[in-house]
Amino acid sequence: MSHHHLNADLRRKIRQIEIYTRRLLTSSLVGDSRSAVRGSGFEFDQIREYRAGDDVRFIDWNASARINELLVKEFIEERSRTIILCVDVSLSSFFGSGTADKKQTMAEIASVLALVAGRGKDRIGLMLFSDTVELYVPPMRGLHHTHRLIEHLFCH
Repeated sequence: MSHHHLNADLRRKIRQIEIYTRRLLTSSLVGDSRSAVRGSGFEFDQIREYRAGDDVRFIDWNASARINELLVKEFIEERSRTIILCVDVSLSSFFGSGTADKKQTMAEIASVLALVAGRGKDRIGLMLFSDTVELYVPPMRGLHHTHRLIEHLFCH
């Protein structure tokens, strides 16, 4: 499925969602992601006793002072997440009130989630289901893959 097979209104809708999401991610509401990413890419795990050869930069001086023994902070490496968007495409999703049915609203929300996850370098997959699995796209990274998922969301 490519952009050539999508009608102009659908391409315009997908583009509007991308622009809206990009604005949200770069606005002051989200904060400065660079400060969260800066550093070693590790997440705090636990405090343990200091052992010879441990990096002195990881000594927790406050905790060490409390018990009069050297303690170090241990960290685990952060990993990117794997996210699978599961979307109901059963006949009940075609009902709605006003101008948009549930299917359209779910496709828009899932598209925003896919774009946000893609921006965070997460692997994103898609499962469309009714009473059975209608479509499964395995998780991958990349803008091209994210666009393909969005096309499936609106065209299925």
